[in-house]
This record gives sequence, structure tokens and C-alpha cells, in this order.
Amino acid sequence: DMGPGAGAHGGEVVAKGTPSEVAASDSLTGRYLSGRRAVPIPATRRKGNGRSLTVRGARTNNLKNIDASFPLGALTCVAGVSGGGKSSLVIETLYKAAVRLRLALLRPGANLKDYQEEVGKMMTSELIGLGLLTAKDVAAQDPKSPAYRKYFMHGTSHHLGLDVHDVGPRYRKLEPGMVFTVEPGIYIREEGIGVRLEDDVVVTDNEPVNLMANIPIAPDEIEALIHEG
Repeated sequence: DMGPGAGAHGGEVVAKGTPSEVAASDSLTGRYLSGRRAVPIPATRRKGNGRSLTVRGARTNNLKNIDASFPLGALTCVAGVSGGGKSSLVIETLYKAAVRLRLALLRPGANLKDYQEEVGKMMTSELIGLGLLTAKDVAAQDPKSPAYRKYFMHGTSHHLGLDVHDVGPRYRKLEPGMVFTVEPGIYIREEGIGVRLEDDVVVTDNEPVNLMANIPIAPDEIEALIHEG
């Protein structure tokens, strides 16, 4: 058992041995294992809203084709040993879903209205894959207010020029040299979780050029910068 505290306040072996030996020690872990300290169980718990977020076949980092469902509308904790895939399961699944939508279909000849509609279809598929929407939700949706809007309520892109939010016609066909933001997001209000990714891209005759390609955006890249200090 490492401690006595976390991070810079730890680094010492405060207890070792079998579970019963650690329980007999005066370490913080030992006090909880022995029952000398405890976290009281609430008299009542939130029941949730009856829905769940489902991850199927997660294969990020240490995860090996994992399926898991998380109840929505309640406090859910994912625990496990260091390196067991907690962050990969909880965070990077949403992150990966948003990444797949970042630069999709931004090509000459399209316009922002049609582009948004196509991204909406892709977002609907991703949200069904995450268990946030069902085929029944989509079948019953109002075409003027698609079901995916519950979790992705803003537009994907806008013109970028001298002003951060530059004015441009939604129906004008995209042309090489135009610059747009690409900022899909997934927001789960019940859990207070949101993932929003933004890139600024230049439309070309071929693949769009990402002006922010060298800026870290993946969780592991950001964590590495934090650890560098």
C-alpha cells in the first residue's frame, strides 16, 4: 500500500503483506479494509432515468473488445487498477466518435446546409452506437428537429475569416481556398459530460488542409504535455 497521501504527498510503502495483514496496519487502506473507517451508504439513491450509454467492442489501449453499459441520470463510478482502461472506456469512446466527424465531407461543390445534414446522419449513427439514441427515436423524429440534436445541438462549421465567426451564405458551394471551422460535439446533459473538438480547415481540390494539425487534441497528447509541466 503506497502513501501516505497521493501524488507528491506519497511515494512511501505504508503497508505490505496479505489483505489481512494490510487490514491490521494503520494505513488508510487498512482502516477501510478492517472496517475501522467506512463510507456510509446513502439511505436513498438516484434511480436514474432508465436509459443507458452502451459501448460495444471497445478496443482502445488495454481494452480488448469490451462491451459495457452505463446508467444515465445517476452517479456512476468506473474503478479499477492503474492502466486497466478506465479513461479509455469512459472518455476516449466519446472522443473517438467525435473525431470521426471532424473533417467529413468538407469538399468543393458541397454547401454548409447539405454538409450539416450529412454530418447529422453520421452523428445519428454514432449516437445509436453509443446507446444514446435508438432506431425508434430516429423513426419518430421531427425532420425539423432531428433526434441527434438532443446531444449535438449546434452547427458543425461556420466560415472563418477576419472575424472568428465570419458571415457567409449557407447555400454557396464550397470552393478551394475557403476556410471553415469543424467542431462536432457530443453532450450528455444527464451526466454533465461533453466532448467538443474544433479544427480550422482550408478547402482544397483534394483533401482539406487542417490548419491545427500540429496542435495536440488527443487525450494522450494532452496528458503528455501536462506531465511535462
